[in-house]
Amino acid sequence: MIENYRRAKAYLKKIDAGIYKDVLHDSYLTYYRRTGNNLFELDNHRQVILVVKNQYFDTLRKRMYKKDGVRFPLQYCEFDNHTVTTVTPEDILIGADAYETIRQRTETFDSPEMALTILQLRLDGYDTQEISDRLNLSIPQVRRYTQNLRKDRVGRNKKCLKRKTNK
Repeated sequence: MIENYRRAKAYLKKIDAGIYKDVLHDSYLTYYRRTGNNLFELDNHRQVILVVKNQYFDTLRKRMYKKDGVRFPLQYCEFDNHTVTTVTPEDILIGADAYETIRQRTETFDSPEMALTILQLRLDGYDTQEISDRLNLSIPQVRRYTQNLRKDRVGRNKKCLKRKTNK
């Protein structure tokens, strides 16, 4: 077991010394999740190296993106080094106008209180699952409310529901 671990570690250090620990750990976890066995307890050390090598290439793929057939590394920036742009009064007016337009759409629903509650929770940063749990609605219902709030269908939400109930 320890011999396989050492060989895999040496192999990864030779390939990429910067991320060998992460790849080794991910290899072990991935193999354990798939098979339920310890990767380093395999009898065949070549099989261990093969699993580790595949995990290394998967890790590389996740850390890169492809544009026009060329791979580029993902680059992350530090938020502390960047200044926050100030919000202009125009931005505030545009945001307020957009909110008011969407809030008016809630009045076209059969349950405007529910639509307004979902809108407010969305603006507070809750995702679909959290809203569903909080309001005791199904996930498709929350999605439908959200989609209809996005659409400019003034006066049509009630009409659509009435048509369905009349048939």
